[in-house]
Amino acid sequence: MLTEFFMERAQIVLSADAERFIGTVPEFPELRVEAPTPEACEWRLREEMSRLLMLDALASPPHLAQTCQSCGANGSPAAFQFCGICGHRL
Repeated sequence: MLTEFFMERAQIVLSADAERFIGTVPEFPELRVEAPTPEACEWRLREEMSRLLMLDALASPPHLAQTCQSCGANGSPAAFQFCGICGHRL
């Protein structure tokens, strides 16, 4: 479900040399994948995002009340340290 939330924001574009597609997600600047087709790019992006979310969840400290820097919401963060209101990383 969280992966789907971020996939709605995913951007898949044709590279400048028109030989491959590049996939990114604004909330994950470290995430960038390349593939020969848009479908393969989406699949790779989804797989990498799932991996990053799992690593983030395993490394996260117990959920404590925090304030979102983006929208100012207070309270316990949603799963994987994301704001439950706007979805930005805490």
